[in-house]
Amino acid sequence: MKLGRAIAVLAALLLVTAACGGSNGTVRPTPFATPGSALNPTPGSSSSSPSASPSSGTPSAGTSSDLAIDGEHAIAVSVPDPNKALSYAATDDALYRPQDSGGWDQIGSWDPSRSLLVDPTNQNVLYSGGHPGCAVGGPAIPLQKSIDGGNTWSTLLTGQNVRPMIVDPANPQVIYGERCSLAISVNGGQTWTDYAMTPSFNVTDMSLVGTTLYVLITSEGGTSRIKTIDVSDPSHASLGDDLHEFWGGGTLIASTDRLVIGEPHGIDVSTDGGKTWTFSRAGLETVTVSVNALAQPIQKDELSRKFGIYALAVDPRDASHLMAGTIRGLYESKDGGKTWSRVMQIDEVQIDHLAFAQGGTLLYVVTDGAVTVLHNP
Repeated sequence: MKLGRAIAVLAALLLVTAACGGSNGTVRPTPFATPGSALNPTPGSSSSSPSASPSSGTPSAGTSSDLAIDGEHAIAVSVPDPNKALSYAATDDALYRPQDSGGWDQIGSWDPSRSLLVDPTNQNVLYSGGHPGCAVGGPAIPLQKSIDGGNTWSTLLTGQNVRPMIVDPANPQVIYGERCSLAISVNGGQTWTDYAMTPSFNVTDMSLVGTTLYVLITSEGGTSRIKTIDVSDPSHASLGDDLHEFWGGGTLIASTDRLVIGEPHGIDVSTDGGKTWTFSRAGLETVTVSVNALAQPIQKDELSRKFGIYALAVDPRDASHLMAGTIRGLYESKDGGKTWSRVMQIDEVQIDHLAFAQGGTLLYVVTDGAVTVLHNP
């Protein structure tokens, strides 16, 4: 939540936090809202029980529906564990938690200056925070924590300007976040240690696999790199080498068997921990650029139509089934990222966040001002 977002260098530098929990030991940031949006829950707000959108039976494969709460469009969701159900959703002005009966409890208001992180091992534990733009600065933003599902909140004084991104499921006291640089807490957000990354680069996305943290960093000039961080001892993280470099903002998702990057030129996949890479834009030609902009100038017609891959998700049922949210619509790959085709049930709109849920039988597709649910994708 995915997360601050910056658009620069000819409209291609959307910095995505993204997406959802992965499979095969993967942990992804679970941004509650579209990039640049977040939560500011109101402690002690009253609870109500609006009804969810009506449904009948089990939707057939590939069908879609809008997510609505008491007649209002949901605009953001949080799914900390893709094998389980959605845990939180928001409309324009309120945060909700689903009831077992199918209704919703309102637990707070929503402020787009923050992001929400949910502990996947205990979904009553929430973190809410953010920071001003890395290049522009601004008033400090406090980090807040709730241990009762958002009903009450406390301020973590040393977490100022931290955007929380990942709770380690193996040790939920360990939290990974960023305040432009990498920030790690080993005591549930009470204190934080900053790790300097490459000068002039800011952290824009990350993914955790076991004791390896993959971090995407992007410079103001538009160059992005993937770095590895050894977090076998998270209190003394060890910065590793650069694995890959590309032009423009991007998003990444990692699992034990593959590392996938979505970037302006297409999709990069590694199956050996980043030692070697396979590139493809087959099927993505209309939403990506035809050249590596680090080596060649982008064609004028491609600049004018805009481009970008802003979100990735991996199906918990099948690690070779990938979804990509782009500048114009949703695309899927059934062969591990080699080829892609558009999912016609989703309109040709910019997709900012993707989240599989209920073991892969649902996919939440977050666009600007709406959430669409794709059933049995």
